[in-house]
Amino acid sequence: MKKEILLLVSMVFSIKVALAQFGDCDCSDPLNKDLKDNSVTYNSREVKNWFYRYFSAKEVERRKIKKESKSEWGMDFVIDAIPIGFSSDAQSSQDNNFYRQIEREVKNEGYFSDKQLELIITNKFSTNQLTAYTTCIKACIEDRRNRNGVLLTIDGNPDDIFYFKVVFNNTAGKEFLTLEEDIRYTNCEPIDGNIFKKGMSIKNGQSKIQCFKKTNKEKDAILTLNFTDGVTIDPIVIKSQKNKDNLVPVGTIVATILDFNTFCRVNKIDPDLTKTSWLPCDGRTIPTDCIYAESGASNTPDLRGVFLRGTNIMYSNNLGAGIIKPQQLNYETKLAGEFQNESFKKHKHDNGARLESGTNKKFQKFGYLETEQQVKGFAYANTWVDHNTGWTEEVGGDETRPKNISVFYYIKIR
Repeated sequence: MKKEILLLVSMVFSIKVALAQFGDCDCSDPLNKDLKDNSVTYNSREVKNWFYRYFSAKEVERRKIKKESKSEWGMDFVIDAIPIGFSSDAQSSQDNNFYRQIEREVKNEGYFSDKQLELIITNKFSTNQLTAYTTCIKACIEDRRNRNGVLLTIDGNPDDIFYFKVVFNNTAGKEFLTLEEDIRYTNCEPIDGNIFKKGMSIKNGQSKIQCFKKTNKEKDAILTLNFTDGVTIDPIVIKSQKNKDNLVPVGTIVATILDFNTFCRVNKIDPDLTKTSWLPCDGRTIPTDCIYAESGASNTPDLRGVFLRGTNIMYSNNLGAGIIKPQQLNYETKLAGEFQNESFKKHKHDNGARLESGTNKKFQKFGYLETEQQVKGFAYANTWVDHNTGWTEEVGGDETRPKNISVFYYIKIR
């Protein structure tokens, strides 16, 4: 039965792109009652963040994390079913093994994937529920397609080469469909020339296919078609499926004890310096096609041998910020990424008092008290001593620094 459920779920997700064109379908009725009035956002970053935290956490922390889930996700019945612990006495053996496998994958891979989310959700669906759901979706698509006869589908690798298929199957007697203008495409290029040109016709019952290659794998691609005779189609968005480290914003700097190749290997990141999503913070030139370059930067920050320090202004002239303590301020008001050299805070020392006599090396000793009768006066030692004014011996190191440990700094560029 589990195999049948997974097969049905894969069917649901395989027609998700097509369904996005026909957003007026409601197929929630066959699903669990907790889903009827809620929209499950399978690709929600917030939802996946929660699951990642839950399966990465220790057992003692999971109860608190469960309370932080949100009812608007529409997944209460799924989250409630996940045990706090995955020991054999906490759940049935089958469920125990299932959740323990998810836990191992999350900890090994370092992120929570769409596939893992599908598995957890379908673990609570029955085969009949999913059969009814997929049947409803297919019927909805077919109904909408028959209104204008057009069905658009995307298949292939959405981050590399994918194909775009237009099917015309009109039941209202229309013989062909004609393009009003050339297809418009963003962040992708047609392979072997563009066939979707102005005036191209698709006969009833036929289809046309065009292959495209994504230009920038980190950005969405968009296809726009306009037909004659009032047939309107919403723009088709081919979303990037890269999700390994999408949870980390571009420009983030991390400190790690792993060298770059090890960092990439254990985190399953492409180590090719022309393609990787992370680069060492050593002032190197960055690829011009990465998202980080859009900030105007041409190099990574050079953090070799330096500490990090917060800027005085964190947001828009400190609008909404709290009152900063004077001793916290950087008095040179450095910008983010700007280097600041070492310095001692200005200060002074009391060098004491002395009486000097002679022209070079002599000074007279201070008075001292010899007896109680001399309290109101001083006795003096009328002797002269040598006063050498040479340098003391150097002590200390070559720099001023706090206790520290050396780390590697890497920055997210894609």
